[in-house]
Amino acid sequence: MKKLIKAFIYLNIIFALYNLYLNNFEFIDYKRVLIPSLIISITLFIIHLIALKVKGYSINETPHFILNNLNLEEIKKIAGKNSWKIILEKKDNLVFKTTKFSFLSFGEKIIIKKNESGHLIIESKSLFPLTVFDFGKNLDNLKVIKSS
Repeated sequence: MKKLIKAFIYLNIIFALYNLYLNNFEFIDYKRVLIPSLIISITLFIIHLIALKVKGYSINETPHFILNNLNLEEIKKIAGKNSWKIILEKKDNLVFKTTKFSFLSFGEKIIIKKNESGHLIIESKSLFPLTVFDFGKNLDNLKVIKSS
């Protein structure tokens, strides 16, 4: 539900600015902003839910997990097989960028940190910070690592 609200707010801003531009920066009719942004937000939200269901993910799954059976070198091999590009490499941290650009995504950033107990904390995020719906792409990235 937070994603739907976030998308609604972003689209309201875009439609409001566009309507201000069309009306020479005079007061605009709120219906011309709220209704289209609500329709588009709900449509994208439904498509996102369908994409998650088709891929077999739960709506409540989060794109991060803790892994204790792999080390950073094994993660690098997995990244190489999937054409992920290393952005940052430190002693206990790795950051990868997916190189596949598609209609659904500008790409994702996979962050791997080793915590004090030696476990790897793996997280996948969209590269574009205003991305609201990822259509399961971040969960796909984690699935690749889990299944290896």
